[in-house]
Formats: sequence, structure tokens, C-alpha cells
Amino acid sequence: MRNFAYANIILCSLFIISLTACDKPASTAPAKTEAVTSTSPVISDIKGARVLVFSKTKGWRHDSIPAGIAALQKLATDNGFSVVATEDAENFTDAQLSTFNAIVFLNTTLDILDDKQQVAMERFIQAGGGFVGIHAAADTEWEGDWFWYRKLVGAVFKSHPNQPSNVQMARVKVIDKNHLATQSLPDTFQVADEWYNYRDFYEFNKVLMTVEEQTYQGGEHGIYHPITWYHDFDGGRSFYTGLGHTAEEFSNPQFLTMLLGGLQYAVGGKPKLNYVKSEPEPNRFMKKILVDHLDEPVNLSFFPNGDALIALRGGTVKVVDYKTGQSRDAGKVEIDPHGNLEFGLLGFAVDPNFEKNHNIYAALNVATADGKTTERLSRFKWKDGSLDVSSQEVLWEYHVDQNCCHTGGDLEFGNNGELFVSTGDNSTPFTKKVMDRWISVLKKHAVMACEARVIRRICAEKYCALFQKNPVVMISPKEIYSLIRKMVARKFM
Repeated sequence: MRNFAYANIILCSLFIISLTACDKPASTAPAKTEAVTSTSPVISDIKGARVLVFSKTKGWRHDSIPAGIAALQKLATDNGFSVVATEDAENFTDAQLSTFNAIVFLNTTLDILDDKQQVAMERFIQAGGGFVGIHAAADTEWEGDWFWYRKLVGAVFKSHPNQPSNVQMARVKVIDKNHLATQSLPDTFQVADEWYNYRDFYEFNKVLMTVEEQTYQGGEHGIYHPITWYHDFDGGRSFYTGLGHTAEEFSNPQFLTMLLGGLQYAVGGKPKLNYVKSEPEPNRFMKKILVDHLDEPVNLSFFPNGDALIALRGGTVKVVDYKTGQSRDAGKVEIDPHGNLEFGLLGFAVDPNFEKNHNIYAALNVATADGKTTERLSRFKWKDGSLDVSSQEVLWEYHVDQNCCHTGGDLEFGNNGELFVSTGDNSTPFTKKVMDRWISVLKKHAVMACEARVIRRICAEKYCALFQKNPVVMISPKEIYSLIRKMVARKFM
């Protein structure tokens, strides 16, 4: 092993370990919050605030929505703030939302905002706005890729009991009374509601109340079933309660007390919204293509002057000049692709002291004397604008499984000069079971242009091909993967 100058090297293989109950997925087991854990100051001033109440639905329409609007309007009248109730998503613009202090999603369902409206809501929260979600707000925007909203709410609706009824009497337990929403509530109380089971709990929720599953039928969270929580999020504040299914709930004094406290928290003392803190709208960005038609780029690094260093799996090194946008070849590293197993160059990391030592670190696959492949961590010198391949110093070599059809891994410098190297996951996704599933989907959805008979073949080298009726005509593996990616995107699989 060579001298490790200028960098400490940490070689790690990354694993994700989840501990779950025997019959529960991990996302249904929220992190437990002990009683009385709130520490964030809550400002109760709500007078003069403006609150937007949004109740648009694309799925189930709750009969309680009119009662909810009326209750919020009365709370506003009694407490000196104003409410604007709407189902028009056109209100979700910077110009409109910037006039409000908080947004309430009142039993909204499914996909209710388009992409531009979603951006406007994100910018509102990032500028310091507040959010209150009531009941079916957790049954909203869960089908697409707006994961930001799911974290804002704090969980996603999974199911609710139907036996003996969807609405059942149950006991609610207040586990944190150090909050405006719960400070005047009794320790426990009985209420009839539709008790949601959730998935994808946000890890930073601060739970205020739980529902005790032994007091009703159909709960799926066991002894710890959060039903009301809050958290600071992305520059703003979010409060959610799973209560609010029935119209009667909106005349329940305990529920209204809790809801008012949630609004006070969300309004947060009416801070002036600061859109400087919000992410810019997408239309403010211009895309300029600097280089394209790259042959399997796997890694992008940057020099101190801003130039980009691009690693191609086949070993080619490219540099993009940040001033001119021009790209050029800057060397080629000898690698071992190991046939069609897609091994090769994994990437580069530019030394933090590059301007002094001109060091470039690389992870790559190379051939061994016995014809196998090993993964290597090397250090090169950057000389005269190119990678000096003759300067390679081998720092580490480690075993790689000879699997089809890819190799993983990456390397990156930490804040204190450590070089982190991940070996990645080289396990094959192309098992017989998975391939059979792909072929089944191809047949079912007639992906091939003509009336095709699809045949799976995995030979000794673990290649795979699809044949039409004329077996001479083949679809390449890359075309197979392209078709599969398209099917996944269309939710065929």
C-alpha cells in the first residue's frame, strides 16, 4: 500500500438496515415521541392574520367540508383574523399566496394542484408561511412525485377501518401539552371519527396526540398511533390532525380549541414573508447544453476554477471549460470492462489541495492476472491540462463480485479532507424471476411493434435478448432496458 499523502481514505460499503415489526412495514412505525417534548416557542398572536382555506377535491368528497368552512369562519370572527375559502387552484400563485399567513387544506383529496401551483405553495412555505392539514389532507397529492408535500403534511393516508363502521368512537390521548393546540385539552377524551392508518411518516414530526387502538377496531399501528402532530418544515410551519371527518366534529369545542391552536402555530406570529428565502421558480432557469452524446458518463467532478471533469465508463476523461462551455478529451484510463458486465471507470475526486498538489483520485475496475476483475483506488497527477495516466499510484484494491450487468460505487471528499469511497452494490437486477416478469409485461402490453413472439434467453454469459418471429432479428440489451424504463414510468410494472 502506497503512502497516503494529503488525504485520509475511508473505504466503506453502504448498507441500509431497517428494523420492523413482524407484520408491519417500516413506514407504518413512526418514531415515538415522549410526552411533553415541545421546545420550540409558539407565538399565539393571530389577530389580523389572513388564512386561505382550500377544499378542492378530486377523490372522495367529505360532507363535512361546509361545516368545516363555517367553523373556521367563526373562529376567525371570534379571534380577529380573516378567512378566504376557495376551491379555485388558480389562487396558488406567488401574488395571491403572498397575501396570506397560512393555508388550510380542509379535507382535500388526490391531485389538486398542477406543477406551477405546487411550486407556488412550496415558495410560500419557504418564505415563512404556515400550513394546517385537516383529516384528508393526508389523502392528497400522494399519487405523483410531489414528495415535498407528503413531508409537509407528515404522513400519507393508507387506509381506514370499515368494520363495524368507518366512523367509530375511540379514545384520544394527549401526549404533549406544551403546545397551543393541546395545552387546555384533557389528558384523554372520547370522540367519534374516521381513524386513518398512515404510511410514510415524516421522521421529524412532533406528535401531540395519539389514538388508542384498543378502543376501536381496525387500527394498524399498535400501541403508538399518532393522530395529531406539528413540525417546522422548509422555512415554514406545518400542523396536521387526522380528526375532522364528520360534520359534528366541527362543532366540538375540544376539536375547535385544538384547531385554533394549530392555526396560531401555523401563523407563527404573522412574520413577514421573505421570498428571498424561497427557491426560484423553474421559469427563471435557462438550460444550456454544454456537451452531449457522451458514451456512458458515470461521474462529474469539478476543479477549483469551475471546470468540469467527466468520467466515462470506458475510461475516457473529458473536461468542460466553464468559461467557454467547450469540451475536450483529457486522457484515457486503462480499465477492464470484463466483457459486457459493464465494469470500468467509476469516477474521480479532485483533491481539496489540487492547486498545490495536482492530485486526482479515481475508482476503477482493472483486470487481474487470473482473468478476473478487481476494483482499484488510484491517485493520478493532472499535468498540462490532462490526466497523466503514467503517474498512477495504486492505493487500494478490493474484491468485486463478477455479476451481470453493472458495477456501483463512487468517491467524494469530506469537509475535513477525508476521501470517502463507496464500493456500491454490484448485485444483478437481472435474475430469472425479474426477467420473467419483464417478459410477461412486454407480452401483456404489446411493446414490440409487430405481432411478436417474445422469448427469453439467458445464456451462460448471462446475456439476454428478445427475438421476434424471425430469430435472426434481435433487440439489443440497451433497447430492452429502454423499454423497461418506459414501462416503469408508465406504471406497467
